[in-house]
Amino acid sequence: MKDKLVFLSLVPVLFFSADLKEDGFLKPRSYLTKSVNTKIKNDKDDCLSHGVKNQYIHLLHNKIKDYYKISSHEGIIPCSNYRQILSHYKRGKLHLVKNNHGFKLDDLTYSYPFLIPCANRLLEDIGMRFDEAIKNTPLQGSKFIVTSLTRTTHSVKRLRKNNINSIQRSPHLNGNSMDFSFSRFEIIKESQITPCDKQFLQATLSKVLYDLKINGKCWVTFEKYENCLHVVANKINL
Repeated sequence: MKDKLVFLSLVPVLFFSADLKEDGFLKPRSYLTKSVNTKIKNDKDDCLSHGVKNQYIHLLHNKIKDYYKISSHEGIIPCSNYRQILSHYKRGKLHLVKNNHGFKLDDLTYSYPFLIPCANRLLEDIGMRFDEAIKNTPLQGSKFIVTSLTRTTHSVKRLRKNNINSIQRSPHLNGNSMDFSFSRFEIIKESQITPCDKQFLQATLSKVLYDLKINGKCWVTFEKYENCLHVVANKINL
């Protein structure tokens, strides 16, 4: 008799739980887990469906020994100060770099906006190719950011105090090297910017540089710890 009373007292609870389950208020744990996993997977697939997977970045791995002798020979003699850079500029050995299609200059705290003529042409070519690659996409008009150009021996010393990864015999001293940020872009988009947008721009810039690299136009290194792309012009093929 006592057992029957306990069972009858539980009946309303059982029916109430069944109603909640039927209405969707109570979901099994496996359902919730599946829901979260599906959302994450769909976000990832959405990036991949827009060609965001970067298959080129790991192919940009030139070492300084690959180009240092050539870049030193083809570039200018390192300048000790800005006055000497201006002297090279007046004699036509260096060109003034300005914002152009596909790219914009950063503040350039440790370098100056000058490059030897062939390197300046290479930068403009990279910008044009990048700009063309993102045409007719929601990110049309976006730009990559140039973070470093020609340095002096004095600016290299200042940089090394704040950046242990920088080297004294920097190719930037020869006026034919440039760095692009891999973490920052000037993104132009009418709708909300998403992580996929930056990934798309990173992959696009990597492909542009890879195409130029395999055609002997430049050497490129992805500097993981600095999160930048280091590019050195090859004058022979420009």
